[in-house]
Amino acid sequence: MCLDEIPIVLLELNESALAYITREQYEKALLLLQKAHGVLDVVDLSGSKRDSMIAIELFLNMALCY
Repeated sequence: MCLDEIPIVLLELNESALAYITREQYEKALLLLQKAHGVLDVVDLSGSKRDSMIAIELFLNMALCY
């Protein structure tokens, strides 16, 4: 996976998690968001405001699951 694909992968994980959240399947959503968090641990998104917003959205959705 190249660095250009990272935001796409994060968005896909987030969208899939949102679908689970709307169906109140929080455990499944949380698993996807935890995978996304694992990606965030190894990449630096500080160079792009868009990518930083993706990270914030992931964290907010993760909090929603708890």
